[in-house]
Amino acid sequence: RQVNEDQIRVEVADSGCGIPADKIEFIKAPFYQADKSDTRPTGGLGLGLAIAEKILIGHGTTLEIESSEGKGTICSFLLRTAGPGPS
Repeated sequence: RQVNEDQIRVEVADSGCGIPADKIEFIKAPFYQADKSDTRPTGGLGLGLAIAEKILIGHGTTLEIESSEGKGTICSFLLRTAGPGPS
């Protein structure tokens, strides 16, 4: 959604299990997984958010994460627009 003339906010939301509040600050670190158990219901190496954060930093922004356990997570970031379109 358009935030102002120069920026848009991109949001990705899910209704999954959420991320515990005490783990939010670590979740963008490479290979970090909030659930480290061998029987966790989801796979992955813990690289997705770390890679996304590096790409966003290259674009002059960062990944913002809001989460509620049992309700889901919203990841968002701001991007600069190219400017006004053709009139």
